[in-house]
Amino acid sequence: MQRRRLTSKIKRATPLRFIALSFFSQIGLIAASAERGLWLAGLFFFMGCAPSNTHTKETPLLKIGESVLLPSELARHTRQYAPSDSATQAALFLEDWRHTTSLYEQALQAGEQNDEETQRLVEKSRRRIIAERFVERKLQDALKEGYFRIDSAEVKAYYEEMSAALVCRETMFRLLRLYTIHADTALRLRQALVARLNSDSLFNLVMSRAPETTELNQLAFERATQFKTLTQLHLESENLHAILERMRPGDISPVLKLSDSLFIVMRLEELVASGQPKTLAQAFPEILERLRIIKQKRFVDSLASRLKNSL
Repeated sequence: MQRRRLTSKIKRATPLRFIALSFFSQIGLIAASAERGLWLAGLFFFMGCAPSNTHTKETPLLKIGESVLLPSELARHTRQYAPSDSATQAALFLEDWRHTTSLYEQALQAGEQNDEETQRLVEKSRRRIIAERFVERKLQDALKEGYFRIDSAEVKAYYEEMSAALVCRETMFRLLRLYTIHADTALRLRQALVARLNSDSLFNLVMSRAPETTELNQLAFERATQFKTLTQLHLESENLHAILERMRPGDISPVLKLSDSLFIVMRLEELVASGQPKTLAQAFPEILERLRIIKQKRFVDSLASRLKNSL
């Protein structure tokens, strides 16, 4: 019950890089290697130097032949990434656009668009893209209407039917990691873990004691509700791997230094050995995902079947 209340308090957090790269230093590196000043202009747009009003006429960032890259297109691509990655992703996108567009313009000059097989493949891709976008929108609408809602009775029924298949292929860990930029704060957080505060109290304490790493700790609390393999944990160093492998459920690590400005302390909540059957609680997130996929597939199949048999 505490875990459910806690999860409801946590906003979906975008995963942060533990040592954020300086935005301006990335721009300096990119500008130094760029052949044109437009690379820098594109990145400056993303940082907010270009007008944000989409109704005004946009000045192209790049132009090759008749193809142009507008700031809004770059913005749509980069907004899905964390701020610490934005400059790098913008540079990669610009380089890919220049490469692909150069080949595309040469293909047009050579008349490739008039080739019969090319036209067939383009039409095939067009139909697929339109269909995928249609399905995506329909799935979003159905999600808002609660079509994919799953209750505990469904999960329990699935578990009873499929429990023999719900076995840990690898050792699974449920691990809580707490982050702070101060060593003394890390020691206080470790003391709180030793004191076994309840989930809500611990969450509130961490948020108040380590405001600089709020988003990182929100994500850590969310992930601590899930079982993950050693690979899926994405531990920050080999040292953490070695320490975790020696830990038993309930053990708390010493305060560890990840960098000059980041410290971590860990508590192993639960462990399920390889080959061991999962309990209902341990299998719950996996079953939820399986049932959601099943319902989504049925929904998409029902959409497709509406016109399949009309001919």
